[in-house]
Amino acid sequence: MFKRLAVLSWAVLLAGAQRIDVGFIRNSSEFDGAGCSLWLPSDRSQSDDRHIFVSDFRNTATMNINGRDVHLVQVQGAEWKAESKKGDRLRFSYRGDGVEAAVDYVIAAVCAPDDESCEVLRVNATITVTRGSSKRVVAAQGLCGS
Repeated sequence: MFKRLAVLSWAVLLAGAQRIDVGFIRNSSEFDGAGCSLWLPSDRSQSDDRHIFVSDFRNTATMNINGRDVHLVQVQGAEWKAESKKGDRLRFSYRGDGVEAAVDYVIAAVCAPDDESCEVLRVNATITVTRGSSKRVVAAQGLCGS
């Protein structure tokens, strides 16, 4: 009896859990490049068709979740500091279409002080995506700036 109840409980838990797959964004054309673009750490091409997360300075973002692009709105987060330095940490939270995403950034590299044309920060990030009782954590890297 107890064994049957345990199996039934696992079946109910598994039925309620939704798989979360993070894929490449299919259409990031509405983003003008000012904001953050993230790729998988293993992706050395860093091309526009390989983004797994993009955000802009208008507090919106896009991810591809389970094969479709999901538009997200920022619900929490600090502003980027003009004097950011390597090792600084920031967290932004987004929500949309039943999905919540928290992005934890660590600044990996800043522009050289004498490089006036450089307007980006290199970042490492951890993206935590939640939908219902399911959660997926993805490591990423990318660029933030304009």
